[in-house]
Amino acid sequence: MAKQTRNRCNFKSLHKELLSTCSRLIARLNKAEETMTAGHVHQLASQLVPSVSPGGVITIDTNVDSDDLRILTHAFIIQEWHLFLDNVFAEVIAYNLLHTTMPGFSKMSIKVDFNDIDLSSASKARKCICGKLKEAFSFEGYDEKIDIIKKLIDLQPYFGTELPFMKKSVIVRNIFQHQKGEVYPSDLTRLGGSLTLLNDANTSVSFNVGDKLKISKAEIKELYKMLNNITNNLQVK
Repeated sequence: MAKQTRNRCNFKSLHKELLSTCSRLIARLNKAEETMTAGHVHQLASQLVPSVSPGGVITIDTNVDSDDLRILTHAFIIQEWHLFLDNVFAEVIAYNLLHTTMPGFSKMSIKVDFNDIDLSSASKARKCICGKLKEAFSFEGYDEKIDIIKKLIDLQPYFGTELPFMKKSVIVRNIFQHQKGEVYPSDLTRLGGSLTLLNDANTSVSFNVGDKLKISKAEIKELYKMLNNITNNLQVK
């Protein structure tokens, strides 16, 4: 049954979609850096605010520089990684609710209002429940998401390099989002005491408490490579 699950879960499609989206974003970054026109800057930055209502106004600083664009690109790629994890979780849950039990998966607490669930058929009820579970999963913290995914997907091959890199990248995104790029003691604690990023010369640079982070193109390329390594051949346990 596990082998059948591997064949039915649509991880290859999710992998292709993730890399395609990230490739387009990196291409836009390159184009924007070449021209540094307000139009390209607006196009890139607007990728990060998909929830803006029709007719809403997005204010983009036309004095934005390459550092800002790289921060935006890095942040969006991490957002795509989160969405990928959400979709992988949903794929496994949807298939297992229909066909089999979920190995290694114990329980997940969610609040369900049965007024929101279509009980007119089993398939519609399953779809609603899967949607509720996916939504609950999406609100989990990053470490909690990975802990859940590890129970469903064989991530053992990526424990040494790729997953630590992705955790670092998520923390870096949060540092820019919440701390204006400044490293706090808690950041280093979560990373085991050290934080390194690639510079433009493709050399690792260490950052300490109080330092301001800087995102290079080399770091973004490495992020893309790590994403490809992890998502290229996922297998259900």
